[in-house]
Amino acid sequence: MKTILLSFVVLFVVVGCAKHDAMHIWDPDYLADHANHIHHEVTSEESFIADMIPHHQEAVDTSARLADITQDPVLQELTQDIVSGQAAEIAMMQWWLDMWYPASSYQSTYMPMMRDTSTISSVSTIERMRLEDMIQHHMGAVMMAEDVLKLNPREEVAIFARDVISVQTDEILLMQQLLQNY
Repeated sequence: MKTILLSFVVLFVVVGCAKHDAMHIWDPDYLADHANHIHHEVTSEESFIADMIPHHQEAVDTSARLADITQDPVLQELTQDIVSGQAAEIAMMQWWLDMWYPASSYQSTYMPMMRDTSTISSVSTIERMRLEDMIQHHMGAVMMAEDVLKLNPREEVAIFARDVISVQTDEILLMQQLLQNY
C-alpha cells in the first residue's frame, strides 16, 4: 500500500511540477531523492512528534525568508500563516515530548527537503522554487499524519494529524494555483 501511495505522490509531483522544471523533473536521481524526502516513516506516536518538529521548523524558516522578499500579497499571507501556525504547533509538540516521553532516547532522522536559494538573486525564481519545494514538503507532512493515524495515537495527536491533513492539503492546492503565475 505504501508503494502505491508513494507512486501516486511521485506522479503527483511530476505532473504538478513538470511544466516548471521540465529539464530536471524527469531525472531519475532528482525523483528518487525527492520521493525519499517526501516520506519519513512513522513508527510510533513519539517518532511522529519528534520528526514533525524539525519538519515544521524547516517550513517556518524557509517561509519566514520568503515572506521577507516576496511582494505577492497572497504569498505573503500564506508564508505568514505557515510561520505563525507551525511555530505554535512546534511549541505544542515539544511540550508533548517533554510531558509524555521525558526519558526518550529517540533521535529524529529528519533530513531537510528544501533547496538552497541563497545564491539566487531573482525573487520570482526563489518564489517558484519555494512553492515547488513547499508542495512536496506539505505532501510529506500529510503522509506522516496519515501514518500516525493508523497507529491509533492519543486523541490530541489524532486531532493534530487530521488538522495537518486538512490545512496542508488546502495549502497545497493554493500553492499549485500560485505556481501557474511562474
